[in-house]
Amino acid sequence: MISVLYHVLKGADNCDAYVRDVEKENDRELADFFIETKKKYMEIAEKVNCRSN
Repeated sequence: MISVLYHVLKGADNCDAYVRDVEKENDRELADFFIETKKKYMEIAEKVNCRSN
């Protein structure tokens, strides 16, 4: 489960970078997409973390 958690959190971190990149291009729609995607990654991370305990 540690590997799954690592990769989910890495995906969430990547979303932060993507948001910064698309905000530089003033693409609000795409930024919102990556913000929502990060939220989903974080929800999955929480579920994985709860199952690990």
